[in-house]
Amino acid sequence: MRNLGKRKLSRVDIYIFASILILLILPICTCKKKNPTTPEPPDPPVEPTYYTVQLKYVRPPGSILRPDLVDKIVGVSVVNPNSSPDHFSFMFMDKTDDYNFNWSEPQQMPDNETSIIYSMWGIDPARWDGRDDSAVVGNTFFARVKETGFEKQLTNVMQNNNPRCPYPGPDARMVQWRLMKDGTIRDD
Repeated sequence: MRNLGKRKLSRVDIYIFASILILLILPICTCKKKNPTTPEPPDPPVEPTYYTVQLKYVRPPGSILRPDLVDKIVGVSVVNPNSSPDHFSFMFMDKTDDYNFNWSEPQQMPDNETSIIYSMWGIDPARWDGRDDSAVVGNTFFARVKETGFEKQLTNVMQNNNPRCPYPGPDARMVQWRLMKDGTIRDD
């Protein structure tokens, strides 16, 4: 009878044993360690908080250039290409006098604290001086957040260079602002 227990291991046996051992240990080691060349997975996108926003428009004293158009609707556009939807429209029809409009109908808007700032402008026919861009206004707007009661006059007025402005030009204006996650508004 042959004694199989005293058989010498050949080089082939050692290579096979070592290969099997490496194949079993390698996945365990790589699962526990992060590979330094593998990038970290991106953070999940931050879901926006939606708030109910109302706007109010007040014509500056002496700004009515066309009294015959003082009763026309003032339309306001709020644009942010990163929000969904990317455009909000407000209409001002009710007013207490020729200069003061009531609060707009409320709309649900997402916060843009970490996104592109909102650009907003109004089209006021009564302020038209004969050039189309003169009717694009950005001053004397107020914003209110229903859930928090926060109210603010928007003062960051600048030339309207937004590509969605219907009447671009040197006199076209807009105001920019942010709706923060805590339900406040910043325009600095």
